[in-house]
Amino acid sequence: MAKDQSDYFKEKRVWSKTKDSILGCYLAPYFSKVIPFSKDGIVYVDAFAGAGVFEDGTPGSPLIALSKLRGAMNKQRQYPPIKIILAEKDEVIRAGLESVVRKAAGKTGYLQGSRICFVDSFAKAVELSLQVKAHTGKNPSTFFYYVDPYGVKDFRLSLLTQSPVIDHTEVLLNFNSPGFIRDARAALKIAMVEQDENIVWSDEFPENVEPTARVDRLSKAIGSDDWIELVNAYGRSEITHRQLEQEISALLCRNAGKNYRYVTNMPIRDVTVKREGNGAIKYRLIHMTNNCDGCVLMNDNMVKRNRDEQVIQQQLFLVDIDGNDVSSEAVAAAMRDAVMSLPLNKPVTMWSILADVITEVGVFETSTPLLKTYLGPLIEEGLVERVEKLTPKTRRPKTSFSGPKIMVYRAR
Repeated sequence: MAKDQSDYFKEKRVWSKTKDSILGCYLAPYFSKVIPFSKDGIVYVDAFAGAGVFEDGTPGSPLIALSKLRGAMNKQRQYPPIKIILAEKDEVIRAGLESVVRKAAGKTGYLQGSRICFVDSFAKAVELSLQVKAHTGKNPSTFFYYVDPYGVKDFRLSLLTQSPVIDHTEVLLNFNSPGFIRDARAALKIAMVEQDENIVWSDEFPENVEPTARVDRLSKAIGSDDWIELVNAYGRSEITHRQLEQEISALLCRNAGKNYRYVTNMPIRDVTVKREGNGAIKYRLIHMTNNCDGCVLMNDNMVKRNRDEQVIQQQLFLVDIDGNDVSSEAVAAAMRDAVMSLPLNKPVTMWSILADVITEVGVFETSTPLLKTYLGPLIEEGLVERVEKLTPKTRRPKTSFSGPKIMVYRAR
């Protein structure tokens, strides 16, 4: 049976606090960055918006997004067109959501009327987002999808690949990988070898749903049917639950990578559960983008947030995307590989190189020390050279590794 959601919005669980904090931490610099370059508009979609606020008064993801958007817009001289689309399938909860959001929007001009829309499904939210046009008839400049589903049966990866400006589209997805495995086992009738009582949310299909329909929905959720053999291998005791979770998450990232160059996989762990060394994985936040700056921006804000709130998520970044400790040797090798993949003498930003490294090794350190530690030696050995070698005023050699605009090239 599907889990009862009646008490879900009474108070924000620690896991919801983590997700919403990460969202807010990222949206503030994200909006500030994209607003000046989005003259044809910004479309923001919260695909599973919920009630908007918890019964204890804690703001949910829709209000967090409004707050960060306002903060960024207040610093601008001109406002691009804004379209916010919020989806919630429960009619009563959706009505409350609209009331809460309209009140929060107040009399802010760019948040009035049809600039904020409410729909009853993820699919309708995406469909509506694709219908948005600027007054010039052009597509909007920027799309952002925040996808935090209650389970997996209402999620489809393909819906996140339809943006008309995919190069300027970003996704932050909460993927409950243990929940996916639980539903997959139920669909394939495979017994659980290890206990999974630490799953945050598992939206199992109703008993009257045919097995073939369950399999089809799970395949649409993750983007292919390759998960079937992985789960069967677990059923044959060929891989452990930990390995299965890693492989399922990696599969989703690979499928997302067919449309997004930079897919960052960030495991969130419950360190109070003494399992697998670093605690049980509760879910994974997966960031998808084709913009190297977006990838690095997410990296930096995730790391800074981790340092600010160590009590909640001290262990968030102790592991890479495979659940292993990050070694300096692995990062150095990834940096060299990224550089060697570049054409000779073609200028690129340092951040574009770093984004490939982050995608491979995961989130664990901010951009400036990463570049100084791992790209710096490649500059010293002459493999990489700066486009601008001297400072304009003092004519001294440039040494900075900070910011998205520093250009370099592979020299040999």
